Amino acid sequence: MSNTPPYRIAIIGATVSGKSTLASNLAIALDITHVALDALFWGPNWTKVDPEVFLAETKAALQPDGWVVDGNYTAIREFVSGKADTLVWMNYPLWIVLKQLFARTIQRTVRKEVLWNGNVEDWQEHFLSK
Repeated sequence: MSNTPPYRIAIIGATVSGKSTLASNLAIALDITHVALDALFWGPNWTKVDPEVFLAETKAALQPDGWVVDGNYTAIREFVSGKADTLVWMNYPLWIVLKQLFARTIQRTVRKEVLWNGNVEDWQEHFLSK
């Protein structure tokens, strides 16, 4: 049994700002649950889950006493921030975010890295779509 208090940490910020990495590392260090909202939001073939399902799954994922959650989703922002006791905002300049986005997308594309629910990133979707 852990002697740590029941931390409830929400990490928000721009895409590729390091939210997931920080959340994962904190969850390991504090021995609490890591909740990646992207994994709850994205279904197979990059389909968005129904908003009610997303909220219900988020509520269920945040039931344990201690957790760290990462992600920015307006539909559940108030719920998550209302449950959190700590909020971390990853706020970097645009040039850093764009540099990291390019590097991460190329890396994931080349490695054909499988993300949530079997999804794989496509560099054309990131850089050549509307």
